[in-house]
Order: sequence, then structure tokens, then C-alpha cells
Amino acid sequence: MLVEPPATRADIQWRLFGFPVRVSPWFWVACVILGWNGAPTLDQLVVWTGCVFVAILVHELGHALVARKFGARGGRIVLYSFGGLAINGGGLKRWQRIVECLAGPGAGFLLYGALWLTTRLVLDPTVMSSLAQDALHYMEFVCLWWGLVNLLPVYPLDGGQVAHELFLWRRPHDGLGLALKFGIGAAGLVTIGFGYLWYAGVTSGLPAILFAVLGLNNYFMLRALRTGALGAEVGGYDAGRREAWEQDPDWWKA
Repeated sequence: MLVEPPATRADIQWRLFGFPVRVSPWFWVACVILGWNGAPTLDQLVVWTGCVFVAILVHELGHALVARKFGARGGRIVLYSFGGLAINGGGLKRWQRIVECLAGPGAGFLLYGALWLTTRLVLDPTVMSSLAQDALHYMEFVCLWWGLVNLLPVYPLDGGQVAHELFLWRRPHDGLGLALKFGIGAAGLVTIGFGYLWYAGVTSGLPAILFAVLGLNNYFMLRALRTGALGAEVGGYDAGRREAWEQDPDWWKA
């Protein structure tokens, strides 16, 4: 899921704060599918799509800016069917990679806080048009709730990538397998929770389906790890970019 999609003629491309940005056409398709139930009119669906675009772009920009601050080069942003990717040349230390992962949801939380303060101290939402009120609701929903969900310890969500780093830090030899097992368990619990909310009519079935797929993805990665088919590039950082002691099987003897 963290694989950059191939470029197409339908991609939209520009530069933002020095970062090349590319939007796959499948990003718009995914936005429409996700907003189909919650945005019953065409105007609301367009507003929803625009809000998701801005929120995810801010999220990925948070990753990219922090990585560049830490010295990573070659940063670029891609928005595609699974959300977004902030890609860079790597070379960061473990604690920097963790901060980079947290910076994406953090940027969304900052945007949510700015909107919350603006609508309570500057603007009066009650005098806005219905579409403007919908836009505020969509932006706050995506920035806050999608950000919180993204912190769950299920790979490849940001929380799952942080969990991988922490497990590998404490258990270099089997930490990846433990992180994947942890992700499978977390995905199972979240799937059950969202499944109940779906059954109760509180939400759609998409979140439950998403986490069921993520759980299966973690399971298949665990199987590949056990058979030796899973390389060292999980999370986008190969073994050559890790610290010397992380590559040494006898690091604990030092």
C-alpha cells in the first residue's frame, strides 16, 4: 500500500514549498466513493472532495517538511487511491523517522485547531451558507478523526509505522514480527468496533472493511517474513539506511 503509483497522463502536477506534488486520478475516484453516502448532493460531494484533498495534502506536507528539516533530500508528495505518500531519500535516524510519522497527523490537528478557534472567535458559522458549514464540518472531521484513526498501531498507518520503529528498537531480531502481530490484533479489534457501529447504523461499513483489509495485509506480511520473502524495506527504510548497531546481529555484546 505504500508503493508509489505509476505516472499517468491524467495526473495533476505542481510544486508546493519546493516539493513536487502529483495527484493520481484514482485519488479523486476514492474521494467520491468515500463521500458518496455522507454527501447526498452533487455540490456537497464536490465540497467533500475538495476538503479531503486539502486535508490530506496538509497531512503529507507535515511529513515532508519535517523530513526536510531533518536533512532528508529528494522529497515529493503523491496523492493516490490509498490517501497520500510523502517520499524522500531516507537517511534519517530512528527518532527522526518517528517524529516524521507523527508530523502528518500533527499537521492535521493543527489545521483542525485553527478552524476550531476561527469558528469560535472570528467567524459565526450560523450565518454561513449551508455549503460553507458543510465544508467546515468535513474539514474538521477529516483532520481530527482521520488523524486519530491514522495513529492506530496498524501498518501501514502512521501509528503502525511508529509501532514498527519502537518494536525494532527494543527487539531488533524479532521486532518486525511482533509489530505485525500487534497490528493484526489491533486491526481485528478495530474491525469489530467499526462493525458494531455499522450494525447499529452509526457509520458506514467502509471503516470496518478497511481495517479488515489492513489486518489481512499485516497477516500476509507476517507470513512473508516467516518464509523470508519479506525484505528489509518495510516502511520504506532499507537496512543500509539504519544505524550500524541495528544491522549487527551481535549488537547486544558491545
